[in-house]
Amino acid sequence: MDEELKQEIQDLKSTIYLLSNEINSQFIRLNDSFSININQLSEQIYKLSETQALTNKSIDNITVNTYKENFQEIQKQSKIPDEYYIDYSYITDTNYSSWVDNLKRYSKDMAECRDKKQITNFCQSARNTLESAIEVLFDEEYKYINENNKVFLEAYNRVKSSYDKRDNTNWALPQICLIVANSAIKSENLKKIDGKYVSREYIKKIRKESLPASVQIFFEIIKPNYMKMQHLKETFFIIKNMNKLRNLKTHGSKSDLNSQLNELGPYAKQLYYSSENFETIQKAISWFVQEIYKRVRKISNN
Repeated sequence: MDEELKQEIQDLKSTIYLLSNEINSQFIRLNDSFSININQLSEQIYKLSETQALTNKSIDNITVNTYKENFQEIQKQSKIPDEYYIDYSYITDTNYSSWVDNLKRYSKDMAECRDKKQITNFCQSARNTLESAIEVLFDEEYKYINENNKVFLEAYNRVKSSYDKRDNTNWALPQICLIVANSAIKSENLKKIDGKYVSREYIKKIRKESLPASVQIFFEIIKPNYMKMQHLKETFFIIKNMNKLRNLKTHGSKSDLNSQLNELGPYAKQLYYSSENFETIQKAISWFVQEIYKRVRKISNN
């Protein structure tokens, strides 16, 4: 009996020893596996950190390059002399803020064209400036026209008379004063003056169809019979010939430049070849806008 107990105890010890060895082996294997995983994780973290560093560097490079490009563009723009731009800071009336935005955009276009010596594009931007100014003027003139303020009507009539005397013309100045059968008619597009109705739509038609006629009406508004005033006459012809120069085809035309200029007339040709053509036109446009602003402020404050 004792021998059997001793044998069982011995077997138990052997089993415990084997289990201990197995547990130890398992622990060693787990520890090795854990160490390997830790090393792999550390390596992945290092790689991720390295990738992040490279990404940050790329972002920094992109930021720096973008800044450099923007700065170079600003430098490029800043090379255009200040005097190439028309200053409209005197237009402080907030009612004309959208007009000022357009004027600034056209001024920028003119400055860039002048810097690049692009006379035709420069003249087109100058015309855009005139058209925007005339739109403001005609709208305000119609708004404030009445029995006591017929300045616009009188200016229009003088221009209408000169157009009616022309023999060779493919465009007739529209009649803006209409006789309407219904004398009690009410419309925001018609105003009754001296028994006739002044049509807003026909005033708009003049503005859209003929810049020269619109410009003439403006000159007659600020000075009746302006052609007798030398400085006004000169400014008018600068504007008139500027409007002609914008139609020049410097590329892709069957006619050479000199032939085109001859067709436009001697004054347009003289303006084109003048060493001060950009400056001359710019001064005329600047004066034109300033005079229109004075006029609309005057009639709106009366």
